[in-house]
Amino acid sequence: MKTKSILFILPLCIIMFASCDLDDDSGQPIDPTPTTFEVISKSENHSILEQALVDTGLDEILNSGVYTVFAPNDDAFNAIDISGLSNDEIANILLNHVINGNASANDFGNGYIKTNATESYSGDNNFIDMYVNVDGGITLNADASVIEADIEASNGTVHVVDTVITLPTVATLAETNPSFSNLTTALTQENLLSVLTTTFDTSPAPFTLFAPNDPAFENFIAEDNGFDTIEDILDLAILSDILSYHLLPDAAVRESEITDGVTPTSIQGETFTLNTTDGLSITDQNNRVINITATNITASNGVIHVADNILLPTID
Repeated sequence: MKTKSILFILPLCIIMFASCDLDDDSGQPIDPTPTTFEVISKSENHSILEQALVDTGLDEILNSGVYTVFAPNDDAFNAIDISGLSNDEIANILLNHVINGNASANDFGNGYIKTNATESYSGDNNFIDMYVNVDGGITLNADASVIEADIEASNGTVHVVDTVITLPTVATLAETNPSFSNLTTALTQENLLSVLTTTFDTSPAPFTLFAPNDPAFENFIAEDNGFDTIEDILDLAILSDILSYHLLPDAAVRESEITDGVTPTSIQGETFTLNTTDGLSITDQNNRVINITATNITASNGVIHVADNILLPTID
């Protein structure tokens, strides 16, 4: 009987010990799932990212809160040179890989999302956007690809990416969005896309771009302006002037800063009128009213507002 009692008690003790091991001192269960930072620190392929997070103090942030982290592996970091950057600059690039909330791969769709990186030209530290494309896998700003998704953490999710996602310019956020394909083609043809890559401290940056999307080009053709195709628009001799008319220099004007009736001067040299009485719209030099359908898409060197038609300057 004694032997049977010992055999009965021993498994009970093991169960009690295991149960106690999963509790903290207050008797509350301990979550064995690692935090987002711990997921990175435990990975053999993320030593550079781990050290960068520690050096910038972001490891403490990723150990709390709820975040989705796009984690570049060591090969991604070895492909770039960050030796000349300050800790603050590195921290902002790292924050460009972090979004608030817990998002699995299935939660993403095509569109812009706000990262935790901030612009530095306004003094307001507005959050910078990233374009996510899920057609055939997840790509970020048409550059980084998710190569391992949905690594669960206790305070979010980690997705491994193959490229360090640098801070996007206005050009980046325009050309990575398939809805701006016609605009990108036109800007490239007229050698204006490279202008939109200049940094915020270089004239004429920062910019405000009132960006006509692909449906806007179709709306322009539907006006019966004598154009039947996109190619007809691209063949315009004054195309550079038209595109420059969509750009404001030396100012990243956000929707909340626009007052009704203001008439800013474009890079092209002419003004247009911004209207706020019935939603945000623009009256161009030809008294055409163009509606703004999305606002405050934020880049490191400016801001984009989406227009539903093409603005026209004075046409001789």
